[in-house]
Amino acid sequence: MLSYTYLIGSLCLFLIWSVIFILRKELRQEMLIMGFIGGFVSLMMGALVWTKDWWKPPTLTGTSIGIEDFLAGFAIVGVSAVIYQVIFSKQVTLTKKPDYKNVKLFIIILAFTIILSNYLWLTKKVHSSILWLTILIPVITMYFMRRDLIWPSFFTGIVITMGIIPIYLFMYYLEPTLFTEWWMNENLTGITFLRIPIEDILWFFTAGLFTCPMYKFLAGEYIAYLPAQ
Repeated sequence: MLSYTYLIGSLCLFLIWSVIFILRKELRQEMLIMGFIGGFVSLMMGALVWTKDWWKPPTLTGTSIGIEDFLAGFAIVGVSAVIYQVIFSKQVTLTKKPDYKNVKLFIIILAFTIILSNYLWLTKKVHSSILWLTILIPVITMYFMRRDLIWPSFFTGIVITMGIIPIYLFMYYLEPTLFTEWWMNENLTGITFLRIPIEDILWFFTAGLFTCPMYKFLAGEYIAYLPAQ
């Protein structure tokens, strides 16, 4: 049976992205760059990893991955990159001070993390639903190099997690059998919050942690706080 639930959920995320994109012209470049990265990574990870041992929601095209995966990745990453600036637009500003040595080191550590993640998954030491733990390696690296990014990163992780929960609940309303039909529950812990697998919640939180500071770190953009008015 063809289900449009995943598409509707992805469009809800894209709608949030679109509203911010329309209202905040100065953030459009960052939202587009990070959005396309997120969309293509979502397609790649969905095809090669997530649909193998985590979940496999029905797509509009009936294929293992679809436009839903791109839209969801595009919107989540695009919004995560800028949501801190959107909420605290009157309190923060950006200054640019590129640090190429730190960027090179970060890229090396990120490459190591990707290799480690692939090794752990391909050797079946962990399921893909646990790979969010490896993302903490580059996140902590950025924290050591750029302390101005720690709070925005945590804040974004919390906001993205809280924002995704209503969308999951809406999808459950549309299709109450999601949990048994979409997820490969034999590979999950079975722990849920509001019927949402804890693995999904932790993944979104970690995605926010990582995505928020990444663009600013690579671009050498420092967050500065304006004096109280």
